[in-house]
Amino acid sequence: MGEWQPISTAPKDGTTILVCLPRMMNLIVRAYYSRVHKYWRTDCETDGGITNPTFFHDGDVWQPLPEPPK
Repeated sequence: MGEWQPISTAPKDGTTILVCLPRMMNLIVRAYYSRVHKYWRTDCETDGGITNPTFFHDGDVWQPLPEPPK
């Protein structure tokens, strides 16, 4: 796996990434930036429709998804 990087450097091209949230006991979620809605979407959103945006904060970090198992 890669090195954790500041959330401010995360790609906003729709690529799915891992995000670690230290303020939430180091919860790790998958996320991507929705260029249509202009906010981050995560696995934690379950309503399936238009949702509240996810906001990341200083101190949150990201890294690319690892390669899937073969």
